[in-house]
Amino acid sequence: MKGNSLTAAERVWNTPTLRQGIFRYLSKTHLIKLLRVNQDLFDQLVRKVWEEFDYTSEVFLEPKKWNKERYKTYMSSIRTITFPPYPTKMVPAITKWPEVFEKYPNATKLIHDDGSTPQILYREILDVEPSNDNDKKTSKTKAKGKDQIKGKGPGKGKGKPQKDYKYTYEYIDIEYLTFEKSEVDYLRRPSQIKKKRGPKGSEVERKVNLYISERGKKANKTIKGAILRKIKELEDDLIIIKTHDFIECQIFYDVFEDLIKKKINQIPNEILLHGNDENLPKLMNLLSDNLIRISALSTRYEESTCTLENILNNLNWDKFRKLEYLRLNCRRDPSSSSSTNIEEVIKLNPDVNINRLPLPRIVSLEIDLIYPDNTNLTDDQIKLEVQWIKNVAKLFKIILDPSRENLPFPKDPSIFFKTKHLVCENPGFDSTSDFKHSREMEKAWKSVLYSPGP
Repeated sequence: MKGNSLTAAERVWNTPTLRQGIFRYLSKTHLIKLLRVNQDLFDQLVRKVWEEFDYTSEVFLEPKKWNKERYKTYMSSIRTITFPPYPTKMVPAITKWPEVFEKYPNATKLIHDDGSTPQILYREILDVEPSNDNDKKTSKTKAKGKDQIKGKGPGKGKGKPQKDYKYTYEYIDIEYLTFEKSEVDYLRRPSQIKKKRGPKGSEVERKVNLYISERGKKANKTIKGAILRKIKELEDDLIIIKTHDFIECQIFYDVFEDLIKKKINQIPNEILLHGNDENLPKLMNLLSDNLIRISALSTRYEESTCTLENILNNLNWDKFRKLEYLRLNCRRDPSSSSSTNIEEVIKLNPDVNINRLPLPRIVSLEIDLIYPDNTNLTDDQIKLEVQWIKNVAKLFKIILDPSRENLPFPKDPSIFFKTKHLVCENPGFDSTSDFKHSREMEKAWKSVLYSPGP
């Protein structure tokens, strides 16, 4: 560096947006190490490191062993507190949940997810400035849900700043829609539902997980009509749809298209399907504004008819601004030993604007390839499959972040590629060979995704 001029690397580091982009690709382990470099980095990263807090870590936090100011900074950085999912004495009674917030002045969310019926307590913090005439001015630093009964926080007293809190207790309840013989069984009507009670003074918001089981082969029209009627009669917000059996994606497309046209605001943000078909991309595109999580899984070849080519070619990847979790089982037929022009077959949807980060919030992506039953691949086919997978990985590298086309992707994010049923349901199959072939394909995926270069 000559005089006051900066090197290219220093200019990048001194640009806040670029520096934050670098931090995005560092694991929490590396970020914790950077906290110790200097005060500037500490101030930038402490919120990122401590924003989400596992409540089980409470037992390891002994304030006496920490620098007082550092401990205070950590506690002030926490925004979300998560209880362990399993039964334990560390999970307090729901009536005590507001008290958990007392150690964390800026925390706004407390989560207990046991895997089936998640519960969340939101705290809305209101800054209060009392005046001589006892009027109050409030400025919301966190808003969620409707206004609730207030509870006073620390700092009470004449002429002193105060904090008021409002609480919203949110839980997910399961509604069932089953098809038994020739009748549709709704199980529970709205009048039969007894809502849970939250902590004292909180407003309760019930969210619905609609679980659909189709145990007999019914006409599509019957299933579509039943799902549509059930959704329309819900009195609470529908946020999840889950199917126990394979139901055609076109049925769900027709249902949600009808709801959207009639401006009925019951579009879920989670779709958990048993299996999939060629209309899955069309369904996903219809719901792209809402989707946070989608999975379409079945280990049966005949119930996973959507191919990865179909997904790549037809999804509007840049429209999924909220999507965090994507898990798909895709049908894959083995390559012919004479296959050519592999790169021309796998293409990204030309309408996608890759200059706009396609999946800005993605946390976990998993693709499983489902091969036909009893599939044995020759050495030539394995080579073709490996090349095909490398081309797929190149596209996913762009989808996950266009700026990383020539850079290795960080290994910390949950991004998986698996193969299933190279040799399926055959008691005499050679498991060693099957494992070897799967490993070769997974290695090909990682060699592109986690390595520099196009």
